[in-house]
Amino acid sequence: MSATVEELVERSAILKRELLGYAWQGREGRDLSEAVVARFGDPVVSTEEELTDFVDRFVLTHRLSDDRTVLERFVRSRGELPRAERDLLLRWRDPLEGYFDVQALDGQALVCTNVIDELTYRIRTNVGATFFQDRTPPGSIMLARVVPLLDEWLISGIVSVFHADRRDDALRAAWEAAQDWPALLFRNPAKLESAWRQQGEDRAAFVAYFGSDEVVVPGADLMERWAAFWGQRYGDDAPPSADLSDLADAATVGLIYDERHGFGFYQDYGRFEEVFARPPLALDAEQLQVVDRYLRDESVNGVPFVRCAQRYPEAVDVVLAQVLRRPRFRWSGDGDELLRRYKPGFLDAAPQPQFLPFGDQFAHLAGGVGG
Repeated sequence: MSATVEELVERSAILKRELLGYAWQGREGRDLSEAVVARFGDPVVSTEEELTDFVDRFVLTHRLSDDRTVLERFVRSRGELPRAERDLLLRWRDPLEGYFDVQALDGQALVCTNVIDELTYRIRTNVGATFFQDRTPPGSIMLARVVPLLDEWLISGIVSVFHADRRDDALRAAWEAAQDWPALLFRNPAKLESAWRQQGEDRAAFVAYFGSDEVVVPGADLMERWAAFWGQRYGDDAPPSADLSDLADAATVGLIYDERHGFGFYQDYGRFEEVFARPPLALDAEQLQVVDRYLRDESVNGVPFVRCAQRYPEAVDVVLAQVLRRPRFRWSGDGDELLRRYKPGFLDAAPQPQFLPFGDQFAHLAGGVGG
């Protein structure tokens, strides 16, 4: 018979204590101690809450030398655990850190709306529902890490509560978190769909204006060209979306609006593409430096390489063989390996839209963060 939510909540308190005890022993303990010292110094200088929260996150998510977490090692060491408890623990590998708008206490579960993804969450704690009664009145926003518990969620780590008078502080922090980790927003399938739709419309407007999804402009003309496009797209009173002053001195700038990977500015893109268009330039060390810089610059994604490989399928082997000093390099067989090495995540991570469709609760904040 399957375990109930109530039974798993009760059992989770024991399992969590055992997991934390395991985390401080043996080689796991050495790894954790080193991480604590690296974060807080030696001697350790932190509050109890900071240390507790750091350890909780480390145990659940930090990858050790064998690419396993402490949590995963713990489960492997406990072969006698019932299936329901093993499944419970392994689902903790996917914690969610969110800002939860408290609606009501329903029995033992706190009913909340995540202000980022706007989904409803039923959240429990293994220390008893009085924890919520004393700390999280309706209208407050709770910052918490939660882990899956069947169809509900369980508190893991430290909870911070923003009461009504600090609601805007919580919303601003939530907005900043979503900017850094858009996946928090896209947990909601409707928001993901909306973001792709908005990006598709924006890309179509870009193509209609420039005549292509890829255009190369002189750096000196970039700000004027971009302001003209932005004004047509969003109105003359709309400020441009980016500060492009750092690109003004570039000989050329590529503007590419890729269907999967979104929009990007690429400095000296004219020279980069020219090497592939005219393979003899691959013998020029100065020209090759542009390609080498694109390859090693972590801020440049793989789009320029994929596009030039498609456009110049014979030249791509010649150029990259020179850059890499690998005479036998062939894009057809080695291109994926190259991208995985120099552009981590470009091939394997699912592309995410660049548009972030926030809810109306953010719109009133300074700076106009809603949209």
